[in-house]
Amino acid sequence: MEPEAIAAPGVSDYLSQLAAPLEQIVSIWVADEQGKVLAGSQPWDRNVSIAGRDFFLGAREQGAPGTYVSAPFVGRATQEASFALSRPRLTPEGRFIGTLHVAMSPTYFAQFYKETVPPFLRYAALVRLDGTILAHHAAPGRSMPLARFPAGGPFQQAVSRNPDGRVAMAISPHDGVEAVFAYRRIRNQSAFVALRADVSSLLERWRRNMIAYGTVAGVASLTLLATAGIAIRRTQAERVALQRVAEESERRLAMEERLRQAQKLEALGQLAGGVAHDFNNAAAVMLAGITLLEKRHGAALQQQEPEAAYLLAGLREGAGRGVAVARRLLAFVRREGCAPRPSCRSRCWRRSGRSSPPRWGRAR
Repeated sequence: MEPEAIAAPGVSDYLSQLAAPLEQIVSIWVADEQGKVLAGSQPWDRNVSIAGRDFFLGAREQGAPGTYVSAPFVGRATQEASFALSRPRLTPEGRFIGTLHVAMSPTYFAQFYKETVPPFLRYAALVRLDGTILAHHAAPGRSMPLARFPAGGPFQQAVSRNPDGRVAMAISPHDGVEAVFAYRRIRNQSAFVALRADVSSLLERWRRNMIAYGTVAGVASLTLLATAGIAIRRTQAERVALQRVAEESERRLAMEERLRQAQKLEALGQLAGGVAHDFNNAAAVMLAGITLLEKRHGAALQQQEPEAAYLLAGLREGAGRGVAVARRLLAFVRREGCAPRPSCRSRCWRRSGRSSPPRWGRAR
């Protein structure tokens, strides 16, 4: 565009519309090769020249397409602290015909850093490659003591060796505090973002984190120990319960075995009771017959056949014994009490007056 076309009011209105929604922009300006302002987003004094300003000289001396980052300044038209991003306007042949620069607000970047930078950092700053501080935000109670990083300082030495960015630890030259510096270049611009954190602040933050993590770990460990203790007690209780169940099962099996033995004995007792009952009936018949013979022929046999009478008495005693045995068996089966009584044989020899029991055998 020709200078007359740029100086038309419509261009300034267009620049105002561009700058209005952008909080980081203070103003936008277009100047000719002499430093005369042709258009701007703000009203200005048309007799004022920017030929001696850093952003104009830097763009003109650059002599090639690209952005130049200026040092901080106070705008003549806006009276606001700013720094500029300027570009040379060149003809197709590469001849310099003026500049286009945008005045940026350091306050915007300081607020941005305030909202985004962690509180344990000492400061965050927007810095030119030559060390000039364009905008910064310092932690509460701290201030940015320098307007420019010294050329021979550790920060600038690190930037000269690694312009794209790195993290380094060094002693700050202005306060002698051991600090961690980090910086990163903004794309291909001649500026970078720099951060500083004091080692003491990092260690204090680390200690607080360790205390917090240790507390959480301690609580978790105690909870785990308590849970393990409860689990162990439950396991022991279950083991005791299982042991009791096993003992109870063994007792139940023993009781079942004794019950089976008792049932066997009961069956055997019933069988023995039946045999004893039948034997008792047979013995009773025999005893009744012997008694009847003694009543009818006892006296005659005692006189004529004493040996036969003695044998008959022995048969009576044997039958009585059989009856006694059968009764004892029946009493055992019926679970009745048994009282000891003298045998029939003892009573016989006692009644006969003999000194010793007779020997039963065949008659001689």
